[in-house]
Amino acid sequence: MSPKRRRRCGPRRTARWKSAWECTAGRFTASRDSNSETCHIVSGRVSLHGPDGRSEDVGPGEMLVLPKGWRGEWTIHEKTRKLYILHFEA
Repeated sequence: MSPKRRRRCGPRRTARWKSAWECTAGRFTASRDSNSETCHIVSGRVSLHGPDGRSEDVGPGEMLVLPKGWRGEWTIHEKTRKLYILHFEA
């Protein structure tokens, strides 16, 4: 589940890493303690479960933002590919 390629972009005040990511069906927990993440789902289908019990389904062509401090669980329903940018404050 690690990215195949990373690239830094953006001004020096804010570091950004962009990459592509693929994952097969399953579940895992994630946290964005030190950064936010912007994602574009290219293929597949996922559900995001937040700590407040809310759940959101996301599929191909949709974008989502996980704000800094977000914690939750991803359910990958089928092989999924996403493009993402991690935003870090310097």
